[in-house]
Amino acid sequence: MKFSSPVKALKTVAGSFSFCLILCFVGFEAFLDYCPSNALQFLGPNQLKDRPPVLNKLGNYEKEHALRPTVILVGSSLAQYASNLCDFGCYGAPDLNKEFASYSRFRYLTDLLKGAETAAGEHYEVANLSNSGAMLSEDFLIIKEACAKKNPPRAVVLEIGPRDFIDNMTPDPYRSRLSQVLAKHQEPFAWRLDRSVSDNVDIAAEKLSLFYSMRGELHDCLIKIACDNLHHPASIYQASLMAKLAPPSGLVAAGAGAAAGDNNGHAAPGNKAAAADASGAKGEMKFGHIDDAIGNEAMKEYSVNEYKGRYLPINVKKWPVEVDCLKQIVAFCQARHLPLVIVNMPLTQRNLDVLPADFRQRYENTVAAICRPAVEAAGSCVSFIDLRHDNRFVVDDFRDTVHMRSVGGKKLAQIIAPALIDKLQGDRQPTAGGAKFAARSTHLN
Repeated sequence: MKFSSPVKALKTVAGSFSFCLILCFVGFEAFLDYCPSNALQFLGPNQLKDRPPVLNKLGNYEKEHALRPTVILVGSSLAQYASNLCDFGCYGAPDLNKEFASYSRFRYLTDLLKGAETAAGEHYEVANLSNSGAMLSEDFLIIKEACAKKNPPRAVVLEIGPRDFIDNMTPDPYRSRLSQVLAKHQEPFAWRLDRSVSDNVDIAAEKLSLFYSMRGELHDCLIKIACDNLHHPASIYQASLMAKLAPPSGLVAAGAGAAAGDNNGHAAPGNKAAAADASGAKGEMKFGHIDDAIGNEAMKEYSVNEYKGRYLPINVKKWPVEVDCLKQIVAFCQARHLPLVIVNMPLTQRNLDVLPADFRQRYENTVAAICRPAVEAAGSCVSFIDLRHDNRFVVDDFRDTVHMRSVGGKKLAQIIAPALIDKLQGDRQPTAGGAKFAARSTHLN
């Protein structure tokens, strides 16, 4: 091809590039609209540490919870272990070493909510959208994503702990793969006149960067969609994909929670020191295995060393961002009059002792300062349950220093249920159990 002048050639190249860029944007937006939350459910194990299992849960939300009013449970591995092991202890499900990360129910709490029903006489069920390693910024995106569904939740249970604000082993706020996918879906790209040119360009660059980083996963996802829609038999591509997606034999490192490493049971690089320290402790540290037993000393020592890495030094960059996200969650639910139950989760003293005393107090004061006005507001839809110093929880309720066993999960559900029923029923039918509990457990330290 010959050009009459360099200027014409430059214009042609620039025009072609712009056209390709527009096609990329349109294609990417269309893809995320087609399968917004489960667009990454075909990720290989190398990306599982960025928590796509909760994207699978969101992607299946409407299918699994389309017929009944739903309460969503949101939180980190504190919520995940308590709910999953509770259901395991009561019903024998989920399979702890195959379905742990993807399990999306809390059947025991669902049964406890049978005392509440909608005006139409329908009973509530609980969708478990917890995911290990979650920060408050990610919880907020998950709540917003669920609320955009055809069957939005009728209430939210948010279980929090100090790690959710300061974890040194997670990406910076809004930089995890989970955050990027949800944020880009919830705020699709458009060239807006109320933004500067540089801001629009930055947003475009971020979207292209995400698309490029996902190119392998999106390729696999498109192949899977094409095979399913065309009823194509297993091909070499599909066989390769399915081999990559085969459930791993173990999802997390025992005693460290799913956030201790990747979801294949491999310790994260920052946890090697913890594993080494634990190996010399009493008992044996077993990776790639989850059970409902009280952990041995090796497991607990591993947990302590792991949380030294997560807690220390206090991440002063993440702290204000995540605190602001808690405020935004409260404001979001208040604006929609969506019942919100915030649970300050119990932890063992051995775990709390890792935190500096001044930060522990700062955490408690900050959470109280956010929740107290919301709880005390007239017609409030917010409840706050502070279990940090609740003597109903004992050391044997935990499998390590932070994660609950089934017995602890049952206690937790029994405490949450009355407060949640009161909010679901409103002031029309306050339950005696709920009123008693509110007087006992909403004290803010």
